[in-house]
Amino acid sequence: MNGGPFRQFPFLLLALILAACGESDPSHEEKGPGISTDDELRYLVVEVDNPGRISGRISLAAGIDDPADFSESSPEDICRGALDNRRLETGPDGGVAWGVVRLVDVPAGKPFPESLPRIDQEGCRYLPHVVTARVGGRVDFVNSDPISHNVRIEEESGLILMNVAQPTQGDVDPFDVSTAGPLLVGCDYHPWMNAYVFGVENPYVAVSRTDGSYEITGVPPGAYELRMWLNGFDPIPRFDNNGRLVRYAYSDPFEVSRRIVVEEGGEVVENFVISEEPTEESE
Repeated sequence: MNGGPFRQFPFLLLALILAACGESDPSHEEKGPGISTDDELRYLVVEVDNPGRISGRISLAAGIDDPADFSESSPEDICRGALDNRRLETGPDGGVAWGVVRLVDVPAGKPFPESLPRIDQEGCRYLPHVVTARVGGRVDFVNSDPISHNVRIEEESGLILMNVAQPTQGDVDPFDVSTAGPLLVGCDYHPWMNAYVFGVENPYVAVSRTDGSYEITGVPPGAYELRMWLNGFDPIPRFDNNGRLVRYAYSDPFEVSRRIVVEEGGEVVENFVISEEPTEESE
């Protein structure tokens, strides 16, 4: 869908002018838990007049085979049954869960949610599989299992941002989100365990449900870039020099970028179909 130039709305222009003149003091703004007051974040919370909404569905194209599970792993008894591949979770009608749909380069609008995202280690799985978190905020990791886990978080480049052991049931460790985009979560004790923290710079983001549906509300009228990201499905085992399975890599993610225009009080419907090969689409 093609969009025209960005329509500047009056309240945003006024907010930016006041900020530039020093008449708005960020230190006096109310901040939710885990949210940074760093001026570099620059997103402004303002009242949105006549907001619009974006909705749609992510679905799977016909003919795509189910991805392999993690059967090469050899878990202890408590972890048996956790080897299913949740990187592709579909509903009965072909909807796809865990896709991240977001707007980029939104300077101002509604506030971020006050609640902190959390990923639990339960039954030797990370639950949920994907969370979104504000850049400058944090995610809490919890070990609900009576066995040891660790939390390894890394960028797509392989740079490890955190690697902390959680040997005891009930352990909680925070992770400070400092970069936008997907961060892979893994456990060195249980190589099939995987999840994602997706850093975002504005609150206009949604994670698709099992039926593939998503919605983004409270959108200021204007032209935007809408992006969809979904992790690759196929696990790629990695072995050490002794032939021992140590971790998994994964096939490339699916990424789509589109231009959209949100009218005052209007709704934009954007659907995404996941085909066999990950492709970058731009409209």
